Amino acid sequence: NLIQGTRREGISFYGIDGDPANVGEIIIQGNILSDCNQADETVGDACILVSGSCRNMQIKDNQLSASFGRGINMSGGSPRYLSIIGNHITNCGDVGINLLDVKYCNISDNMIINDSDVGNPNSMEAGIRVVVAETPIYPRTGIMRNNIVANTTAANIQLGGSAEAIDQWIVYDNNVEIGTFAYTDNSRIKGAVKRTLHAT
Repeated sequence: NLIQGTRREGISFYGIDGDPANVGEIIIQGNILSDCNQADETVGDACILVSGSCRNMQIKDNQLSASFGRGINMSGGSPRYLSIIGNHITNCGDVGINLLDVKYCNISDNMIINDSDVGNPNSMEAGIRVVVAETPIYPRTGIMRNNIVANTTAANIQLGGSAEAIDQWIVYDNNVEIGTFAYTDNSRIKGAVKRTLHAT
């Protein structure tokens, strides 16, 4: 599908908190989305927006570019059992991939860049932002690996939450960061905590 110049989101799914059957068993794959959220009402209006209690979803192999909203935004109702793989995100909103209180999640093989040579209505401050729930902590339920993030304006990769929550939540491996806010020590998850501090 080619989706371009929408007033709000390009693709959106709204679930009902507490009703996991409302949004699930969905694959969003092979779409081209550009110039979404022309109304510019809120940066949370993403090219791909999934809100509410969603689970068992794959978002993969999509091309997202030049949106006033975020590239991929998932929040509300503790989304779980998610794969976000192989997406190419350029110049979208304040964050390329934004995940709030997710668990059992695989974020791999994505390329997220600010490219000054193409339309750039709202330069990305961060490439990947994950905010980890403090309680309860689900040990080692997230994987973030093999992503390339380049030239964001504040932090290439941001992990929010306490050091303990982040360290318990995620397996972080082999991500490449390029530009002013790159951080080279990715051998340990605690390096990712430093990453957030480094970028502020």
